[in-house]
Amino acid sequence: EMARCWHPPVGIAAHVFCQIAVSYDWDGKLVGMEMVKPSGILMFDVSSRNAVSQMEAPKFVRGKTFTITFKP
Repeated sequence: EMARCWHPPVGIAAHVFCQIAVSYDWDGKLVGMEMVKPSGILMFDVSSRNAVSQMEAPKFVRGKTFTITFKP
């Protein structure tokens, strides 16, 4: 699902990454999102947050909080 939603900006170096903590309720609704470790590149961080907002939560993540690491 993440691969469908996330399209990192072109030209980002391979070592760049960011981490976002996300929380879903039991219905699969996104109830929390926090940038834990920004990449330092605004467009990369924005594209990562947008992907989290757009993705549909798989059943196995419902009711959980976890961290996603985004790498180009």
